[in-house]
Amino acid sequence: MVIVKNENPAKARTHEVWRRIVNNLPYLLKHKGTRRGVYALLSCYGIPSSNLSILEFGGPEVTEVTKSKLVMDNVTTALKMNAGSYIEMEWKTTNKNRKPNTIELFVKPEYSSQYTLISGSGWNVQLSGSNGSEYGVVSFTYGTGNIINSSRLPIFNDKFFALAISSGSAGIRLDLRQADKERTIFESSTTATNTTNWNNGSTIRIGNGNYLGSIDELRLWSEQLDVNRFYEHASFPEMINGNHISSSTDDLYFRLDFEYPKNLATYTKLINVDTNIYFSGSLTRNDYESGSTANLYSENPTPLYSASAGGFDSITSYPLYFEALIEVLY
Repeated sequence: MVIVKNENPAKARTHEVWRRIVNNLPYLLKHKGTRRGVYALLSCYGIPSSNLSILEFGGPEVTEVTKSKLVMDNVTTALKMNAGSYIEMEWKTTNKNRKPNTIELFVKPEYSSQYTLISGSGWNVQLSGSNGSEYGVVSFTYGTGNIINSSRLPIFNDKFFALAISSGSAGIRLDLRQADKERTIFESSTTATNTTNWNNGSTIRIGNGNYLGSIDELRLWSEQLDVNRFYEHASFPEMINGNHISSSTDDLYFRLDFEYPKNLATYTKLINVDTNIYFSGSLTRNDYESGSTANLYSENPTPLYSASAGGFDSITSYPLYFEALIEVLY
């Protein structure tokens, strides 16, 4: 007589997986926390290793012949501004009961000329250079006859450079830096002890209609950003660390990353993407960038939700007004 024992199929599969894990336990323990260990564990569940790509960090993989190199393309976008275009936003009092202390921006002028890059009530930032020259000067003019000029720098070399103007207890500061990762191409930090009247006015503009070139990563900070933090941002533009561990939430008041290419003649709103902003219900950034009028929300008690684009030509073909930036990571 033959006795057939029925076993739940799900339970049988579970037992089979556990038997495989037990049989391979020495190998799993030897390679725990590594790519080989993860692949081995997946094999115990019957999942082919080809279904999952794992990037293992902590140094190159050494073989008998050579060292491997991990190469990744990090693709981001920047905004290209045409003649007559500008970005306008409210110049609001922050939760620190004052106007923002720092304006930070990445800039790549199209060619050497005279540009008004940022303007407010009684102050502006200008770029000036001679035709055909890579070298030019950045000027921050404020109040009555007060001006900070940088030295002549290669700001028209067809590469992005970082710019920040800020106000703090030591006075007004103009910071500039261009870097290729950790390698500095140029840097400058100039402080004037005069006070500024940039607390006046209710709006500021980027471009002011006469700037030709690209911009990226526009940020308003409610504290004066340390020079060292600014230099780090110049090397790694997507970093949003500030003066202390919680600055990215406490001090970063407004941020435009220009990572959503769209027709700015139709969809003129550019939403704030700082870490305090969150969306209504099940809506996503795609909904707001595409014209949704639903409310945005913020953990900041005095938020600035968006900026407005104006003067852009109607372009419907990709990449529209945006410039793809491909960064190779090794």
